[in-house]
Amino acid sequence: MAEQIGEKNWLTVYPAYINSNRSRQRGRMVPKEKGVSDPRWQEIKDVLETIKGVQVKEEPNKVYPRELDKELMHCRGRVRYTLPGNDPRFKKRDDVLFYLCEMIPKLKSRTTKGNTAQTQSTEQSAVSGKKKKSRKN
Repeated sequence: MAEQIGEKNWLTVYPAYINSNRSRQRGRMVPKEKGVSDPRWQEIKDVLETIKGVQVKEEPNKVYPRELDKELMHCRGRVRYTLPGNDPRFKKRDDVLFYLCEMIPKLKSRTTKGNTAQTQSTEQSAVSGKKKKSRKN
């Protein structure tokens, strides 16, 4: 019985809550400017585990109810957590969502992928720019 009572105190985070590529109608709960582009449940779990006093449970096969294509694997997963009672930064759920939006882009997996993608896109634009100039002349 004690486990059931404790289970009600767990909060849920779906990646759609902080996804800047989603609309409010499709589940985004933070402003678009503060959101994260296509977050994964694993990234949410990694960030939540760094907060002292938070218990985290992963549920990789759960699907967000507003998800249009429930078969896609990258749309699956959610993380359940408890709020730390002694940390003044996290008084409510929104505080945790904003913290996730701030910390996920700083993850090592995000920074290494982001840097290579940016350099590739700038290289492609430089190459395509040269080709266009040579055609005009």
